[in-house]
Amino acid sequence: MSQIDTVFITTNFEEVEMEDNPDRLLCRYEFYEILVRIAHEKYIKSMTCKNMQRAVAKTFNDNVFNHSDFVSSGQQWRDDHLWTVNIDDLYQANMGSLKNIFNVRFSWLILI
Repeated sequence: MSQIDTVFITTNFEEVEMEDNPDRLLCRYEFYEILVRIAHEKYIKSMTCKNMQRAVAKTFNDNVFNHSDFVSSGQQWRDDHLWTVNIDDLYQANMGSLKNIFNVRFSWLILI
């Protein structure tokens, strides 16, 4: 666990404070970075893999894809799971709240 803590701290370190990057959360690119760092810690340092490409592939195959509920193309997933009547009903029922969140979060994008 201490290795994961160290990897998290290293990945999340900012030389310049970024307002949109909370200190205890990872951004999308940091999520990928931490997976690469974990691959290095787990497979390169133990000499299980000889290069980072294999270490990252092993990390994803053993620890991400093996625990996935499904393996399909992005479009297939959208068709089967996202663009459904149940999801549309959920969006429609919460559209007012979603619009309010969008307007507050992205109000700086509106140019007058």
